[in-house]
Amino acid sequence: MLQKQLSTPGEVISTGVAPDIHPPGYQILMFCIQRTIGNSETALRLPSAVAGILTIPVIYLLGRKLLNDSAGLLASAILAVAPIHIWFSQEARPYSILILLTAISVYLLTVILERLKTGTVLGRVNVAGFISVGILLSVMFAPVFTIRNMMVALPAIFLILSAAIHIIFSSGWLRSAISLGLCCYLLFSLFFVRRHYTEPHRHQFREVAAFVAANNNIDHETLIVASAWNVVYFNYYFEKLSSDLAVDLRAVDSSDFTEVRRMIALNEPVEVWLLWGHLEPETELIDSISALFENTECRQFLDAGVWHFR
Repeated sequence: MLQKQLSTPGEVISTGVAPDIHPPGYQILMFCIQRTIGNSETALRLPSAVAGILTIPVIYLLGRKLLNDSAGLLASAILAVAPIHIWFSQEARPYSILILLTAISVYLLTVILERLKTGTVLGRVNVAGFISVGILLSVMFAPVFTIRNMMVALPAIFLILSAAIHIIFSSGWLRSAISLGLCCYLLFSLFFVRRHYTEPHRHQFREVAAFVAANNNIDHETLIVASAWNVVYFNYYFEKLSSDLAVDLRAVDSSDFTEVRRMIALNEPVEVWLLWGHLEPETELIDSISALFENTECRQFLDAGVWHFR
């Protein structure tokens, strides 16, 4: 989202990557996407969706190589309907690409080990591919291995589950029934238990921005303070709503409160909006604003919220 405002990959690294915990690969990919396709939500989520789809045949190939065709097909079917995989495939974050690259690297590693075992020539494509995928993982996702290592294990989890079904249930019809039942259960959970497509499950930055844009008095001086990992989450939706509003200040902990009070004294706003998402503001920040303004409204959204002061 921020990358659209930057003109070169160098600026993306210095401005967008430096404050982040991730290596520059995904940020540069988003920079290219926004420059070529645009910065709509569909465009920003597209790389994750494509990676999620491509992971399905890769898991099939991996399962076929390690076990058999049937196991590979079941593993890919489980992956295709697994809520956690669908979740990552819909996020404008690097995690879906991480899962894809992990699956590809494991597949290429099995090919290399198989050829080493049989004495077959490794082949430049296999070796180059394995090394290239390893470099991509390092450039794009290195810190994620310790932060969300569960994602790296997803391909192995589905393959082990598929293998267990094939080993435990020797009868072909029973194995097919168990496999179909498992996939149906995952789909049922996705649609009717989690209500993935009918109820909100993600931080509602969009709804917070829409609420502020609809209720802000444009005739008054306004100060917008946000408690979040990055104010871009709110500013992106303000822009999409064709609003001139933007977050004036990010405030998360007590060290930011002095700057909030300074901005209030400097701008003398009639209204103050305190937005939050990811990081709920500390009580001290709310109290410090309440000492100067009347808290007229507090609206809670999913993992996000807004306070309105006058």
